[in-house]
Amino acid sequence: AIFQKLVFWRQSMIKYIFISLSISLVFSPLALAEHSTDSLEKAKAILTFIDKGRTADSAFETVMEVSNEKENSTLKYRLVDNGENKSILYFLEERQKGQRILTTQDETWLFTNKTKRAIKIPSIQKLFGDASIGDVARLRFSKDYETKEIMCTNRICQLVLKSLNAQSTYAAITLDVDAKNWLPISAELYAASGKQLKSMRFTSVRIEDNTPVIEEWLLYSPSQPENVTKINASSFSLVSIPSVTFTKAYLLMSNR
Repeated sequence: AIFQKLVFWRQSMIKYIFISLSISLVFSPLALAEHSTDSLEKAKAILTFIDKGRTADSAFETVMEVSNEKENSTLKYRLVDNGENKSILYFLEERQKGQRILTTQDETWLFTNKTKRAIKIPSIQKLFGDASIGDVARLRFSKDYETKEIMCTNRICQLVLKSLNAQSTYAAITLDVDAKNWLPISAELYAASGKQLKSMRFTSVRIEDNTPVIEEWLLYSPSQPENVTKINASSFSLVSIPSVTFTKAYLLMSNR
């Protein structure tokens, strides 16, 4: 009789634990967040908010400084953006002056004084260290990616993003943001094959006038976490630039 009671007690406990786990999985905030329409709308708002700190709704320019401590070198660029889907990256170093990169939603082109033709290149191509052209010239979360899942705790919201454009720098991104103020914390960047290409850490972020200010972030390969490339953005200002400036024809003409 005692043995039968022990068996019954054990079976009851197993059943209780199974039911408890099932309930917690079904009704936990994380599980609900993955499938809630409201949560996906929240994710869209988060991405739009973050992009306010990286881009603008009208034409702007900023200075981008890319450095690598291991290589003991720093390069500077001037980024001019039309506020929509085109940007021009001007090389500021003396040995690289005259080089420009035009990035659109679909294509990336290199212009130099040494050739009369534009050279088409992938946005994933290395610019310096672990920073690619896309990392510096164009990485818009809200316009180039859609949220497939969002999972939130009291501290962190994790967004699983999928590219909307085959020409995007990365096919998928896992983005962690602060659950309270929506400031970005880190991101993992993936190729279409599912291979993780890079990790990104946002190391200088704050909020000014209800707008995120993202001044510094780090990039490194998962296989070489000690080899860190740092990107700084400074001297941000709104500008007035003719739309023709962001065309291949104009930039080729300015080469002459």
